[in-house]
Amino acid sequence: MEVELQKESYPCYQAAPEIVDTHEESTETIIPDYCPDIARIVDANACLLLHGAELLNGKATLSGSIEITLLYMADDAQGLRKMDYSIALQHTVERESLKDCSNLSLEGHVCAPEVRLLNPRKIFTRIDVEIRATPYAAQTLCVCSGVAQQSAYHMETLCETHEASLLRGIREKGFTVSDEIPIPGGKAAIHQLLSVSAKPRLTDCKAVGNKVMLKGVACVSMLYATESGAPEHCAMEMSFSQIVDGLDAADSDVSAEALLRTTEFEAHSDGEGRTLSVSLALHAFVILRQSVSLRCIADLYSTSHEVNAESELLELSRPPVCSVRQQNVREQIDTSVEIGSILCAEACLGSPSLTRSGDSFVLRTVATIKVLYLDENGVPLLAERRSEITLDSDAEAGDPISVSGVCSDDITTGINAQGIEVRFPVIFRITSAPRLRCVWITALQAQERTDNGETAPSLTLRALQPDQTLWDLAKQCRTTVEEIVSANELGEKTAAVGELLLIPRKR
Repeated sequence: MEVELQKESYPCYQAAPEIVDTHEESTETIIPDYCPDIARIVDANACLLLHGAELLNGKATLSGSIEITLLYMADDAQGLRKMDYSIALQHTVERESLKDCSNLSLEGHVCAPEVRLLNPRKIFTRIDVEIRATPYAAQTLCVCSGVAQQSAYHMETLCETHEASLLRGIREKGFTVSDEIPIPGGKAAIHQLLSVSAKPRLTDCKAVGNKVMLKGVACVSMLYATESGAPEHCAMEMSFSQIVDGLDAADSDVSAEALLRTTEFEAHSDGEGRTLSVSLALHAFVILRQSVSLRCIADLYSTSHEVNAESELLELSRPPVCSVRQQNVREQIDTSVEIGSILCAEACLGSPSLTRSGDSFVLRTVATIKVLYLDENGVPLLAERRSEITLDSDAEAGDPISVSGVCSDDITTGINAQGIEVRFPVIFRITSAPRLRCVWITALQAQERTDNGETAPSLTLRALQPDQTLWDLAKQCRTTVEEIVSANELGEKTAAVGELLLIPRKR
């Protein structure tokens, strides 16, 4: 007959393996009438605005746009000109893991666009888009913690307690950060904005009570023309904070981690050119983890019934372990012209990876380094280089490992006889998710044992074998640990291997 089990239920989420989707976007663009003819393309910068994804029948339809700023020289040679245009993003990703998905975290990345001049009034743009998404499915974890009517079935249970980290909640929130950022006093006033970018990053994310506090900073980089037409660069920071709902009941041992993506971005200067107005729309994807102690039955038997237990192997997550590795990069970019001054530099990181090399792992990423400079005659030029960055990791095999790379904005440049030297740190954040594997009982049947007429002795002698516990011995002899301890007056002592023990018959 079926024996009722006592179960504890924990609503939680399960993360599926990360989805990485790379595709190409391309378009031909006509130069607007208000722009002069293009004589030479200097640089192109792209920003991915990822609005969101619609989930339906195992498909995620992504929507957004790629905003591109083109810097060029016109026929009139009146200094740098700019043109803004966008490529609409509508892309569908189909995976089996998306069918049961209730939430989807999204990250987007675009490489430096390839822009070619077809004629003075038309350009061709090609750009690679990489989307990284992690599906999350809501589920209920049920743990067998006891047996109903345990005494009626003369059931003996061996319970274990496991410390696990459950993904108890997911919260998503869109918010807008706006600020008026003054131009440093030593800089000339803004006459015309040429290019503005804002890269948000979190500096703190923690659960406080039943709320999650997010703090971050957006690194704003601006290239503009002064009243004389000379290009000028300025880098500033804009701080922000946000409160997100946490778990309904604030418990202890709750941790939070968040992922930010940009959905909209606007920037313009005031009439006097001394202030930059920035508006940044962000979307926060917050994961709430809770450390819990799970008490479950690891083994059982009955002294009066034949039992048949069904079980399954489950994997639980333990609290993530995070570490940081830094690689300082130094690159030389040779130029064929004399350099007058450097305007600005940036290093854009591609998606990082972790590859195995023998018994160790290697961190890899590709940095696209761009330096905008003026030659000795004041003509704007671009120096560009792609560099593979590798770093040995001390990560161990076995548990799932993820890696993210962050290129610091602390980029320094120097002019030497060969060209330009660029230095910057690359920070790899490694997260390993230790797994706990255990067997849990899911169903139990019991049948009363029939007496075959033989009379078993009331006491027997057994020696404790290597790798055998009193529980194993009691189960084998259909008695209880308490009976063995009492019959042998063990008290707090532990029986030694090979020691003869009196095994009383359980009545």
